[in-house]
Amino acid sequence: KTVFEDGLPPLTAEAKATYFSRRLPNAEAWMAMDWLNHNAGNTYTLYAYRVENLAYFSDGTFLGDHFGPYSYRVIEPLLYNASALFTELNKMGVMYFLYSSNNDLPTAFNNHKLFRLVWKGSHVYLYELALGTYNWRGTNDNPRCYSHCVK
Repeated sequence: KTVFEDGLPPLTAEAKATYFSRRLPNAEAWMAMDWLNHNAGNTYTLYAYRVENLAYFSDGTFLGDHFGPYSYRVIEPLLYNASALFTELNKMGVMYFLYSSNNDLPTAFNNHKLFRLVWKGSHVYLYELALGTYNWRGTNDNPRCYSHCVK
């Protein structure tokens, strides 16, 4: 019945993006992760806030869930203190932080020197964490970038 209603599974990158953007409840977060997969390959570690159902789509290491050592309860008290959050995420080996919520990201992240915004949606923010002393991986110069990408 599903194949009859939805058609065959998508085969191209563009068809896949269209398919998932229409069917996932958090399509913007999927789009941000798809961008990250394309730009960082499988060598990244991502902490994703409130989008644990997207772990399957991550090519890299995916952290963030309701339970376990990388649970949301570890970082939630730090969301209003970007420096403290950076320290905690750095301990986990995180390279990117994906924030997805109906609430806007706390203002502590606006122009913060340790987080660089690389992808933005209406309620989805993908940040790259600084390497060492404000060195960046340089992942936002991609021609396949969605309209949400920050340049």
